[in-house]
Amino acid sequence: MPVISKKSVIGLKGLPQILPEQWKKIGIGLIGRIRKDCQKGYSQDGNKPHFEEYSEKYAQKKRGGYAIKKRAISTQTNPPNLKLTGKMLKTMWVKRPTRSGFILQYKEGQKVLYNRDKDGRDIFDLNIANWKFLTDEVMKVFHKNAKMLKSIKIKIGK
Repeated sequence: MPVISKKSVIGLKGLPQILPEQWKKIGIGLIGRIRKDCQKGYSQDGNKPHFEEYSEKYAQKKRGGYAIKKRAISTQTNPPNLKLTGKMLKTMWVKRPTRSGFILQYKEGQKVLYNRDKDGRDIFDLNIANWKFLTDEVMKVFHKNAKMLKSIKIKIGK
């Protein structure tokens, strides 16, 4: 009796994809949300919804406009907003968007980690609201791209 073999291959070429420029747009939206959260004193740490308060000594210096050697652009101390000079938040960007995602990069990463680890003010992670925003935006783009497909071809056999 002859043996008949059947090779089954399912091709994924026709499935909708999220393009790098779409990932970049999602990342830019996420950066805007993180910056707005900072202004309101909201943490990206899911366990601590708000930033820890500034020390009284630092708050007095910041209110006076000189908490460090550079002139402060923000004298807001309550809630803490991580915006003394504004540089740390301005230097966030979307790095290397690909078809599978993107990297959020902080040019002043040491400051970001210092604020998270020493002072309990986290902008390194994403809080629940921003995770929801991210997943909702990804699904919107995915559905939009899926509607543009005319048909998906699945090749079975040779």
